[in-house]
Amino acid sequence: MSRITRNTVLFGAGEPGPGMPRRLSFTYRPRGGKTLHADILLGEDCGILEARFTGDFFVYPEEALEGLEEALRGCRDAGCIRARVAEAAGYATAVGFAWEALAERLAEEWMKACPHAAGTRG
Repeated sequence: MSRITRNTVLFGAGEPGPGMPRRLSFTYRPRGGKTLHADILLGEDCGILEARFTGDFFVYPEEALEGLEEALRGCRDAGCIRARVAEAAGYATAVGFAWEALAERLAEEWMKACPHAAGTRG
């Protein structure tokens, strides 16, 4: 029985078969900040199919978080991930984490999960 810890790429019962989506899941808590949990569904090409963020942080306006989750869909490189988070930072206020730090952490975790596709560091 394997133990799931922070920063674990979740594949369900073993490695995914060809064409099967993979889950990237991590928990992020900056020093002095709030907990943010990311659950990302990756396609075979490492493109983001779905993103969900939960935790004890706040984002104003609230719709901005849903907008970020939608905007990340289709990203296939770290540069795209950073750009989408920067766009959200342009119109939303985050309490409990810094947008720039989130962008770097998301890009870093994506590059770990998709080393064959991580040629773009944006």
